[in-house]
Amino acid sequence: MCMSGKLKRLKSSHQNLRTDEVEGEYAYNPEVGKVFILIGESLSFKGGKRWIETTPVKTVEQLPDRIRFTTLYSTYELYEVKPQ
Repeated sequence: MCMSGKLKRLKSSHQNLRTDEVEGEYAYNPEVGKVFILIGESLSFKGGKRWIETTPVKTVEQLPDRIRFTTLYSTYELYEVKPQ
């Protein structure tokens, strides 16, 4: 089952992610030791997909309305987007 969400980059030591926020779908919440994958709309062409894959997750913090997690090089927040 896929969930919809918004991934927000808080800080990073690289520029591999072209935008600080990406909306898309993901199959599971971030888990320590696993990569996190989110698939969103392409920035380059209409109808295409954008694949975001992090390095392995190091820490996960469950907050009231989001999940904050760190990877080898970055810190992100993941907000679940409810279907309308």
